[in-house]
Amino acid sequence: MNQPWKVVLSFAAIFIAGMMCGGPVLEWVGERLRENRPPFAERTMKRFVKEFNLTEEQKQKIEPILLRTQRDWRQHRQDNMRNLMSVIDRMHADVAAELTPEQRGRLTEISNEFRARAERFRGRIREQEPAPAEKKSAQ
Repeated sequence: MNQPWKVVLSFAAIFIAGMMCGGPVLEWVGERLRENRPPFAERTMKRFVKEFNLTEEQKQKIEPILLRTQRDWRQHRQDNMRNLMSVIDRMHADVAAELTPEQRGRLTEISNEFRARAERFRGRIREQEPAPAEKKSAQ
C-alpha cells in the first residue's frame, strides 16, 4: 500500500472506538461481578477450608481474624479515598487559578462528577459492611 498513513489512521480509529466502547462495558461487567461476589471473609474462609482442610475449631478461631481483616481493609480503602479526594481538590484549586471563568465552570462540573463517582464507590463499600452480629464476633 502506498499510503501507510491510512493504515495508521485506521488502526488509531479502531483503537479509540474500542476504548470508548470497551471502558463502559468493562465497568458494567465489573459491577455485575462485584454485586454477586461474596465478601472477602467468606471467600477467604471457603478457600482456607478447601486448601487446609480446617477443623471446626480452626474455623472458629480463624473467622474473627478474617472479619477483622475485612473491616480493616475497608477502612483503609475509605481512608485512601478521603486522601485521594483531598489531592484532587488541591489539584482542581491549582488548575482553576490558571483557567478563565468559563473554564472554571466546566472544571466545577468535572469536579462534581468525580465526587459523585467517589460517593457511589463509598456507598458500595458501606453496602458490603458485615451485619452488626458479624462485627461483634470480629471484636
